[in-house]
Amino acid sequence: MSDYRVIDCDLHDLYEIWILRRRRLLLNWLDETGLSHLELVQPIDLETVSHGEFLIASDTYGASVRIRLDRILHARDPASGEEFPIRP
Repeated sequence: MSDYRVIDCDLHDLYEIWILRRRRLLLNWLDETGLSHLELVQPIDLETVSHGEFLIASDTYGASVRIRLDRILHARDPASGEEFPIRP
């Protein structure tokens, strides 16, 4: 995945805050095949590896999902309506 684009540090911090708050997020992202997902997820952890950064979360069924941070298109806290400032 050499095409990984580093995300804004402020956005990375926001994901960490949501993990600490244990609040669900409504995320729209593209998976590795380019398929779009719109799901309510529970952020659990952030993972950094040599080829990118990932949000580890559980979906509404409790299954673990691993989302590449630069593929997240939109993020919102459904309880407060707060939008994340995702920049291309």
